[in-house]
Amino acid sequence: MREEQFIKMADLSYRVRGIILELSTYFEKAIEYYIATYYCGENDKRDILIETLLTNNVGLSAKTSAFLKIIDKEKGPLSKDPKIKNNINQIVKYRNVVAHEVLDTSEAGRKYYLDTGKICLTKLYSNNRTVIDEKFVNDLKKLFEETTTAILSGIQGFSKHPFPEK
Repeated sequence: MREEQFIKMADLSYRVRGIILELSTYFEKAIEYYIATYYCGENDKRDILIETLLTNNVGLSAKTSAFLKIIDKEKGPLSKDPKIKNNINQIVKYRNVVAHEVLDTSEAGRKYYLDTGKICLTKLYSNNRTVIDEKFVNDLKKLFEETTTAILSGIQGFSKHPFPEK
């Protein structure tokens, strides 16, 4: 593999990771907003909860777990969406792939890129590989956008505040 081909392969990895991590940020913010609105309603306390706790001190896995428990308990429109749980699990799975796996630069990985134009991300010390191409990226973008939109529209289902005011 020539150096310019290797650079193209690495650039594709950087671009894919950037797209998916950017979409992950919006997805995660939608979940934070949903959780904070559920507990605090539409007021300044919601923003403080997001800023002080959810953004910096709670991981994506814990946020998605809390979110799924809330929608199960509330039995609102999101709990009736047959795809929402699977979509969220897929998003978290692939977000973790691009965040934690490395570009396969082995001889086989470079040959695969030259033959197909696709890259592979792999866990170190494992034979598990995720093949990345334009279709994968476009399908994942669509999944992120649909799921993030569904989460944000689910907030509209709250009637004032989830807890009675005293």
